[in-house]
Amino acid sequence: MKELLRPKLVERLERLKVENATRIVAAVLRHQQPDKANLPEHQGQSISLPTIEPAVDPVDGDQLLTDLAATFEKYVFLPKHASTALALAVVMAHTHDIQTISPMIAVVSPEPECGKTTLLLVGKAVMPRALLNADITKATLFRMIEKYHPSLLVDEADSIFKDNDDLRSVFNASHVRKSAVVPRTVGDHHEPQLFSTWCPKWLALIGKLPPTLEGRSIIIRMRRRTWKDQVERLRQDRIDDELYPLARQAARWAKDHLNQLKNADPSLPEDLGDRARDNWRPLVAIADAAGGDWPRKARAAALALSRRSTDDESDGIMLLADLQKVFRPDASGKPVKSLPTVAILRRLTSPDMEDRPWSEYRYGREPITAHQLSRLLRPFGVHHRKVRFADGTAWCYQYDDLKEAFRRYVPGPPSPNWNTGTQRINTGDSRARKWNGVPDSGETKGAKTQPCSSVPDPEGGQGALFRVKRRVRRWRRPATRSAA
Repeated sequence: MKELLRPKLVERLERLKVENATRIVAAVLRHQQPDKANLPEHQGQSISLPTIEPAVDPVDGDQLLTDLAATFEKYVFLPKHASTALALAVVMAHTHDIQTISPMIAVVSPEPECGKTTLLLVGKAVMPRALLNADITKATLFRMIEKYHPSLLVDEADSIFKDNDDLRSVFNASHVRKSAVVPRTVGDHHEPQLFSTWCPKWLALIGKLPPTLEGRSIIIRMRRRTWKDQVERLRQDRIDDELYPLARQAARWAKDHLNQLKNADPSLPEDLGDRARDNWRPLVAIADAAGGDWPRKARAAALALSRRSTDDESDGIMLLADLQKVFRPDASGKPVKSLPTVAILRRLTSPDMEDRPWSEYRYGREPITAHQLSRLLRPFGVHHRKVRFADGTAWCYQYDDLKEAFRRYVPGPPSPNWNTGTQRINTGDSRARKWNGVPDSGETKGAKTQPCSSVPDPEGGQGALFRVKRRVRRWRRPATRSAA
């Protein structure tokens, strides 16, 4: 009760412009016992999480997982392989105490009414100590996990993560068992204590997860069903009783296989990244222990659900992929050595990249700027340089500075279709020479590019480019003939 009164008293004293309000309130509450007669009668309800008694008879793992997957498909329209991951995740929740990695299940959709809440209701009915809610604070989260060790299902997670870095950090800390704690101070004397964040977590949200959570999650991408996609309507008042026998079977199978799963080290597909391998290792171990066709199905689901789409790329990775196209090889097969910033910006916002965000990157309305380009490339160790051409100087990006980032962050080799001949960048004037050192017919051949540090940066190289264009126009201007 003291902790509830403290912020209100501090706020009231600060309104009265009392100095050291926090210290005064702390001193008063430290020596004052609460008057129980003045406390409100209704202080909420105590948390009571249902326990699941394991089934009496042994359970066949193959049949258990098949029934779990069929249950999700019965009530929810799911993408391919999603029911496999969900069935394995339910069993993992029953074996969570012996796991070393705890991947979150993230159920995401582009719009409402795609079945996310229904999926969480089905999961809640078959998971141990399940708690489903749509609003949770940081202080409540780690205290509740420490005390109850629930299976936490959070609906509308996009709203709780918005501008809430502290809550995100608690979820981030729950991925690996050894580091699944957060330090907090408690009591009147602010004693530091460690609180556990280790529990199964399922999240449902519209849009995208924060990047740090996305790497720690197995993502189920929901879609709104059509009239052709038939599922059975779920009765919320009956689903817990209906699925309780299945939950008991999951508890019994998990109890019988704890030692086997604790020491499991399953083989995983080589195409999985390091974080995806960590996330899928406990699920594939369960599939191997269950037998039947589940080892194959689990690995197929791991590959399918871990495949990243272009929508999942960060802006920096997306920019590197597009810059690799911009620096495509010329007729000699060698990449373009240097390109001015202004030329790169024109290429990124050209019609052939209309499916990319660069034309509306600034405030969602204006093209990407030279400063934004520099800021996106800076974390990869890429910086622009002053480069001297035959006709002037400009701020440029060089291929040699980018190729290491291309190799490490852009998946796959460059497309052979990029070798399309001489690179030509539209500078807004068809008469201007091209910026790759290869002249058009009738133009003077450009000299090799050299770094230059003596010319100021005129807004990303635009001033230098305009001077070069002016020189070219003067060189091409025909001689004036005298009147006859």
